[in-house]
Amino acid sequence: MPSAVPVPLGDQTVPYASGLLLFKLPTDAEAAVDGVPIGLSDGLGIHAVAPGRHRVVLRVSGKENEHTVTVTPHRIFTVTPTTILPTEP
Repeated sequence: MPSAVPVPLGDQTVPYASGLLLFKLPTDAEAAVDGVPIGLSDGLGIHAVAPGRHRVVLRVSGKENEHTVTVTPHRIFTVTPTTILPTEP
């Protein structure tokens, strides 16, 4: 039977606020964020990142494009072959 003793408040960890990168790329595209490959399914994917600056590299049709995006908490950014745009609420 579980203990009825509550966990002290100091021992609880709160997840940090993150932003999301929503990838909408051609089927054969590849993507990486801060040097880490992103798994895409038919060119689509989503990746949570900590707030701050991030380097996004896209390889589409043999051409490589590099973008820098500044992510803010609780914000969604749409990544396309040519740009990264914040999504309006």
